[in-house]
Amino acid sequence: MLFIKPPGLDSDLSVLKSAIGQIDVSKYKNVILAGDFNINISNPLSPPDMGIVSLMEGFGLHQVVTDSTWISEMSRSTIDHIYTSDLSMTLARCISRT
Repeated sequence: MLFIKPPGLDSDLSVLKSAIGQIDVSKYKNVILAGDFNINISNPLSPPDMGIVSLMEGFGLHQVVTDSTWISEMSRSTIDHIYTSDLSMTLARCISRT
């Protein structure tokens, strides 16, 4: 499943929750959900942003991306997400800096 956060959609995760809820994740051996969520999960103290991780874990999906995906001179963030139901299927993780 590919998810692209529509412009103007705030941190309310109800649209995403509804979309994932339409899929019976338990029916599939491995589910991969990827997208440009534009929700920064780099700050574990930010409840709105970390809510997406809790939501995904509730569906049995685990975040694969653990490094920053957007870096500037002033800041860094993890705004691109890849979730899977089976982390053992992940062979390697790499963020290209070029």
